[in-house]
Amino acid sequence: MFAGGMREGLSHICISTIVNDSFAVNIFERKMIMKKIVIGILCLGAVAAGIYGMTPKGKEQCRKAFRSLKKEKKNPETEEQEVSETAEDYIYDFSKVMSENPESNLLFGKINGKEVGIAFDSEINQQRNTNTLIVGMTGTGKTFNYCTSNILNGNASIVLFKFNYGIYPYLFSESFLNSAGYETKTVSEETMNPEKLAEKLREKKTAVIVNLNTECSKAVHALFQELKKQPKGNHVLFWLDEYPNWTQPVYNLNHLLAEARTANTGFQIISQTLNAFSRKVHETEANLLEVFSNFDSIVLLRDDFDMNLSSAMELFGESVETEKAISRVSKGKEVIFFTGGVYPVVCEKLNPDDYRFAEIMREAGISE
Repeated sequence: MFAGGMREGLSHICISTIVNDSFAVNIFERKMIMKKIVIGILCLGAVAAGIYGMTPKGKEQCRKAFRSLKKEKKNPETEEQEVSETAEDYIYDFSKVMSENPESNLLFGKINGKEVGIAFDSEINQQRNTNTLIVGMTGTGKTFNYCTSNILNGNASIVLFKFNYGIYPYLFSESFLNSAGYETKTVSEETMNPEKLAEKLREKKTAVIVNLNTECSKAVHALFQELKKQPKGNHVLFWLDEYPNWTQPVYNLNHLLAEARTANTGFQIISQTLNAFSRKVHETEANLLEVFSNFDSIVLLRDDFDMNLSSAMELFGESVETEKAISRVSKGKEVIFFTGGVYPVVCEKLNPDDYRFAEIMREAGISE
């Protein structure tokens, strides 16, 4: 009886175990199937998200998500995390680097009708220089808006290097420059006397026009070295128009840019594209990024903007701030500039008529 009962018990136990194990296996298999289905759905979702992220709309959504993660709350009592699209987001405190005397500033553009730029005065700008790369296709305003406005507004002396193309002819007219308040002198690279020119540039507000042929680099270096010997006096700006078209690049340009601030000088270099400038510089300079690092500011003007923009992004790297500033340009702003240690700033073009352009043209007897 005991044995029978025991057999029965064993049978019952064995049967129960088999049933329970079978049930457990069933559940396990179902769980594995469900797990595979879930993983499959997640993989498909990841692929779909990746494809969507490559579309323009997807990229914008990704940027917004990233910005919302990085942006700190301005008001701890509110949960509002949206990035403001107002111009105030990009207004740098230019009062720290601009002179109270408007004529003592190199101007970049205007924000909300107010000029923004940087002072020539080294006491105001201990760490910044007036080296600027101005980039924009023909008709964007490199010469008319930026160059003309700064030449008319500033009280610095200037050196204009002249070829048979590029900068507007009126800027090489002595009558025009005289009417704008400059003493003028026109020389050629063969006949120039760097020592005397340097003295004149430092003593009075002077415009020196240098007619270039082949020895471009030699002329720039000779005058720079003399100005370096006598740094006191007027700030001097070298204007190198359409630099990529010069018959020869300026050798050791990086060295000149690096020493410009201590020599109380600055270089304003004009090019249609960043790539064209890069190619010209690369003819003599080994480290292109070092050259760019010695420009305090890089001004990009609207029109054919995507070409300059892609080059800028390659040089300076992509950032949320850069992307946001760039998106603003497409909404009607006209100039964007990168300035040392500051996020890209978007502003409006300068208008030469604000600096007596029409009046000076009439005084000089030049038709526009």
